Amino acid sequence: MWRTRGHDAAIELLKSSLSQDRVSHAYLITGPDHVGKSTLARELALALNCATWQGEPQGSLFGAVEPAPQAEPGPCYECSACRKALAGAYPDLLLVEQWTTEGSRIIDQIRSIQYASGLLPYEGRRKVYVLLQAHDLTLPAQNALLKTLEEPAPTVCLILAATTTQALLPTVVSRCQQIQLRAPSAEVIARALEDLRGLEASEADSLAKLSAGRIGWALDAASDGTLLKNRQAALEFLTQALGASTSRRFQIAEQLASVATGSPEEVDEVLELWLTWLRDVLLVVAGLHNRVVTADQLQAIEAVAGHVDSRTILAAIQAVQTARWQVQSSINTRMALEVLMLRLPTLGNDFQKAASTPPAVPASG
Repeated sequence: MWRTRGHDAAIELLKSSLSQDRVSHAYLITGPDHVGKSTLARELALALNCATWQGEPQGSLFGAVEPAPQAEPGPCYECSACRKALAGAYPDLLLVEQWTTEGSRIIDQIRSIQYASGLLPYEGRRKVYVLLQAHDLTLPAQNALLKTLEEPAPTVCLILAATTTQALLPTVVSRCQQIQLRAPSAEVIARALEDLRGLEASEADSLAKLSAGRIGWALDAASDGTLLKNRQAALEFLTQALGASTSRRFQIAEQLASVATGSPEEVDEVLELWLTWLRDVLLVVAGLHNRVVTADQLQAIEAVAGHVDSRTILAAIQAVQTARWQVQSSINTRMALEVLMLRLPTLGNDFQKAASTPPAVPASG
């Protein structure tokens, strides 16, 4: 059934809607990166046409069959509809994972959805459109999407996933049922790692704490060791930059910018990690060691905290936040990183004796 973890309230809400046949024509799932938005959106899409709990749809290509519920509402992953959807071969499900940035093609993507949504389902009860990264939709594209949201066919369901509603038009947001996901606790993530990845309890607890509430990242890191290596390398870049000369900082900016070739999202993830680390420095400066998230970095964090005051670290946090906004806004990534390097506090080489490790370049994939 439902494999989404850490969001029981959202799942119960969807199960109730499905069981009472009160499905909204559009859902907007929001939350931080790697919190489980895409997983929940995909599972809802499967559940809408899953035959295990609601039987074959009336008037399907295989003839009218009386519904025979066999389970609680949700995806079974076993019926013909679920298997086809998982293989990308279900005719009544369209998944958009990435929006094109070439000219007006994004409008064409929306218009194709508008046209297809006016047709009856081929096999299932509903035509389902899962639109991930909805915050990347341009304003013209959102305006084009409004027609489908305002005049939905009774057999259509749109599922949008976005990190925030701020990038979306109020008219788009108001026409969707909103489901806001929050970062689950480390305990919930640890149990998910044990159940879904087979990790031992101690290993699961350690990885859950490193995830900072990003359950999707934790599950991926359990299967892909390069994610942990990339994380370590990104933090080594930060500690090195804090004690480096201007010329070395510019070299670091160049190396980080090279990671973003065709994918600024990867640099944004590095900057997001830096924010978490700098927040932990601020906590240590305030004497709140027990609230540090990146506990594996405590030695380096304490070394930095011994050389700065709260005002200095707050200025560094603001500088990283500005750089994130610039990268997300498609401003020249290398230039944004170079400006960031100039704004970070200069601590000299003293603290690095206790904090630094050999630098490495984060992998690009």
